[in-house]
Amino acid sequence: MKLGSMMPQPSRAAGRKYGKPHFAAGHRLFALLAFGLAFVPLIFLSRRFGWLLVGWDLLILVLFAFDLRQLPLPASIEVERSFAGTLDQLESSSVTLTIENRSPQRLRCAITDAVPEALSSLPIEIETTISERQSTATSYTIVPGRRGDCRFGPVYLRYEGPLRIAQRWAVFDVDQTVRVYPSMRESGQQKSMLMRSRQIELRNRMVRQRGHGREFESLREFHFGDERRDICWTATARRSKLVTTLRQSERSQTIWTVVDCGRLMRARQDNRSKLDFAVESAVRLAQLANYGGDSSALLGYGQRLQQQRLPGRGNQHIHSLLDQLALLEEERGEADHLHAAATLMSVQKRRAMIVWITDLADLAITTEVVTAALQASKRHLVVVALLSQVDVLRLTATAPSNADETFLYAAASETIRRRELMIARLRSRGVHVIEVNAPQLTGAVLNKYLEVKQKNLL
Repeated sequence: MKLGSMMPQPSRAAGRKYGKPHFAAGHRLFALLAFGLAFVPLIFLSRRFGWLLVGWDLLILVLFAFDLRQLPLPASIEVERSFAGTLDQLESSSVTLTIENRSPQRLRCAITDAVPEALSSLPIEIETTISERQSTATSYTIVPGRRGDCRFGPVYLRYEGPLRIAQRWAVFDVDQTVRVYPSMRESGQQKSMLMRSRQIELRNRMVRQRGHGREFESLREFHFGDERRDICWTATARRSKLVTTLRQSERSQTIWTVVDCGRLMRARQDNRSKLDFAVESAVRLAQLANYGGDSSALLGYGQRLQQQRLPGRGNQHIHSLLDQLALLEEERGEADHLHAAATLMSVQKRRAMIVWITDLADLAITTEVVTAALQASKRHLVVVALLSQVDVLRLTATAPSNADETFLYAAASETIRRRELMIARLRSRGVHVIEVNAPQLTGAVLNKYLEVKQKNLL
């Protein structure tokens, strides 16, 4: 999904002088000075060659002043930075620098763009030539390494005329903040899940279950066997006879994605953190829910609430959700799961599906996230998506061969045992638990959502 409205806007500015002084020697100046060194050995033969050397240096100085005067001022040059599309994490993107030369002189330019370190480890340097009263565009490629806001700095320009004896320095204030979004590559699996979601929605429209759910459908006369709690007393008073309220299963459900941003989500795999995989899953789940007619919401938390988005539908809501997900950051401390659960319970009174993406800490006592999930499960359908601890599993894959390996094997086995006990406790209390490796998280979460929809568990 490429969203044109989320593409960074172009930034354009005229040049101004940079540095003190704002000029320097051109490429040919030192070559001309070096040519004058040929007179130095001849000075020992005759003093006239010394005067020739002085005359040569003065000539070069005059040429330098003449060339510098001929160079246009920075204000007659404009630079624009533009982008080919939205910036997605670990996806290559093109950045274009357009330089407009409004002077009557051909210029040779060396461009330096102050690219954020998250997008490029070194500044971008490009050389190009611009004809008089013309503009030229040059592009380079960046690969964002992380999500969030990144700050582009100014563009620096060193330019020379045809003589290339003098050069001027200019800076263009095209500073801007751009936002890097989660990876939005659409796979065949995502397309098949969208088709499956549409089929489930069409089936639910055809099969309307009366007498269940909370959504109003119609009124009819009271029949023997109807529940008294379904009697509509206001309609009964108007008609002077008992009237029953018919209800149907809600067509639009609320899907909350709760994303843990604590220390456990900092672990990396395939050049991405666990939080990156969680964010991608949250985006895909919101898109799938929107496609299936459900509302989506977000709660991202660490030691404090980072981002919160109340339930909504539509493309504008998905855009806003994606903006907030891009800003989620890993924290060094343990996340406050109980505070997140209390916040969620206070804003979501109606029964909803909660997809809680987190990990379990290696503690002998019950972790807070388990307690929080059990609290939420009293009112909502809770799905806890746990990310596997690949390093721990790797320690138990082979039998130990020495004392150190035996110690690590025993510690890893105890960690896995505690984890299984906590997962079993969650499942015994009605919490749905899925445990997968980080790269398979998105598919597992979407499959669980479709399973809940298909079985009408919500």
